[in-house]
Amino acid sequence: MNRSLTDRAPAQYAAARPAARGWAAQRQRAFLYGLIPALVVLTAITLAPAIYLLVTSLTPLSLVRPAETAWNFSKPWGNFTELIADQRFTNSVGVQVRLSVVTVGLQLLVGLVVALLLGLNYLTDALRDALDPKMARRRLFQ
Repeated sequence: MNRSLTDRAPAQYAAARPAARGWAAQRQRAFLYGLIPALVVLTAITLAPAIYLLVTSLTPLSLVRPAETAWNFSKPWGNFTELIADQRFTNSVGVQVRLSVVTVGLQLLVGLVVALLLGLNYLTDALRDALDPKMARRRLFQ
């Protein structure tokens, strides 16, 4: 029996498909095996200092005598109450709020002016169309 090339082609492709799927699965596993350790290291590098900072913010840690004050949780919110009572801190927060409000307001104003200038042609066309409907129809069917 003589088979043509078209009869043999689907069988050859069907045999190649499982190998391709196996290769794709192998690539995906290799990708995950390379990605998982990187994510673990990145998470550890990010979370360890954050947890340390949170814990030390709840203690009266002294940089001069760290061994004596490192794990003293007798007044956990003491640092925060002292911070709020500090005149220099409240003044710096006020200055930062004022600075942020002024700069964001100016950026918003400049952005609005630029947007209006860029859209001025569109606005004049819309105003002209609103005042003269015949001109709008003429422009629509050009």
